[in-house]
Amino acid sequence: MFHSVANLLKLGLGFTVVFVEWGKEVHLSKQLIRDLGVERVVEWVPPMGKRELWERYCSSHAVLDQFVMPALGGVGFEAMALGRVLITRFDTHQLGVFFGAPPPALEASTVADLTAAMKSVTEDPFDQRGIGLRCRQWIENYHSASVIVSKQGEVYRDLLSRAP
Repeated sequence: MFHSVANLLKLGLGFTVVFVEWGKEVHLSKQLIRDLGVERVVEWVPPMGKRELWERYCSSHAVLDQFVMPALGGVGFEAMALGRVLITRFDTHQLGVFFGAPPPALEASTVADLTAAMKSVTEDPFDQRGIGLRCRQWIENYHSASVIVSKQGEVYRDLLSRAP
């Protein structure tokens, strides 16, 4: 993320990135931010409760999740449920198989991918492309409570029908 922030600054783009001061390696992140000279566009906020965090998501142009594992986590699902543009690393094919369709989030596996995704958000800060809306619709269609309960019900009915 920090290298992508540096790349965007080199392009002369104006933006701010807000990070939650959370995790074992925050001090290393802050050092890298200093080393890259990108402090002027980075804001740190303390850990917060879910409601305040969701309010932050809703007031942001995009939510960046993790980029280590190719999978969606809680932040990603929450951001999409709130209709926000999500940028994260995920396996498009695997999520398509697992859920029935991959999410319309912006996938980024490399610094170049992330730089391009973040640049696209700076060019469309109010999401005229409708990515956030499509993310919310994806949650409704593939990961809402009613969908999950329905799928669990189908599995339980199948198991019960096989019982002796």
